[in-house]
Amino acid sequence: MLSIEEMNRRRKYLGYTYAKLAEVSGVPVGTLQKIFGGYTKSPRYETILALERILSPETHQTPGSRRGANSPAPWEKTGAWESAVLPVAEELAEYHDSSYDDASDIAETLAAYEAYSGDPVDEYRDFLLRKKQGEYTTEDLENLPEDLRFELIDGYLYALSSPTIRHQDVVGEVFFQLKAFIKANKGPCHVYMAPLDTRIDQDNRTSLQPDVFVVCRQDIIMKKNIFGAPDFIAEVLSPSTRGKDRDLKCRKYFEAGVREYWMIDPEKRIVYTYDWTETERKSVQGMERAIQRMKAETEYRFDQPVPVKIFREKLTIDLSEI
Repeated sequence: MLSIEEMNRRRKYLGYTYAKLAEVSGVPVGTLQKIFGGYTKSPRYETILALERILSPETHQTPGSRRGANSPAPWEKTGAWESAVLPVAEELAEYHDSSYDDASDIAETLAAYEAYSGDPVDEYRDFLLRKKQGEYTTEDLENLPEDLRFELIDGYLYALSSPTIRHQDVVGEVFFQLKAFIKANKGPCHVYMAPLDTRIDQDNRTSLQPDVFVVCRQDIIMKKNIFGAPDFIAEVLSPSTRGKDRDLKCRKYFEAGVREYWMIDPEKRIVYTYDWTETERKSVQGMERAIQRMKAETEYRFDQPVPVKIFREKLTIDLSEI
């Protein structure tokens, strides 16, 4: 029998939204969100069986195709799925292990918050430092004051510094142009900006706050957060976030299914773009090609129009006046 974690990986790999999985399995959407989000620790046995019938390799079926029950999946025959995907997971783990200095960043953030707000932080310090990096959850974030900002990535807390004026100028310009295009074309997408929690992995171990992002799927827009991968994300680089945005977040966004990712460098006046809109993730060969595309970036200067791929380049962003 598959574990919950294995079923969630299978669900993402096969491309099932919660709505689609609920339709084919008979398990309500709310129940699926609680199970795969880590909120239901011991699902009913009947529920597990219903999900396993859909997600198990023995009865593999995708939203658009069906494979015979006795026909092995490609990764079962060759092991190529693991060889394609594991390098991404290993790089994420290595980044966490090499980039984080235990609790020092948390302690510094708490001290800065105390100096800024005048509020004592002893209870938050004790609350946060009782865990090790890699053990934090979204519940820990929800118990902190709103002004005390962290991102959570695979159970690791990363402090968020206050943005600069230049940073906000860029964020505002990108947001405005995306918003104007969507409104003019009466499209189904929505554009948001930080701070808004985005749980791209649909679990309780990762919660990010992208600078600007576009969501075109209504089913992942919740009351308080986005529960899934946005279609488009733009991060504005700063000295404190450059490494995280270029390495860790790039890999996380790709792995979650983001279709297009921009890193905007205000100092160099360059936009680095990653186009994953045509990435095929439902086959081993497609996944291997996707891994290569994940690392292929295109550069644009601020005086060049930057095409938005998710809108088939019908929109270009102009940053020349920044």
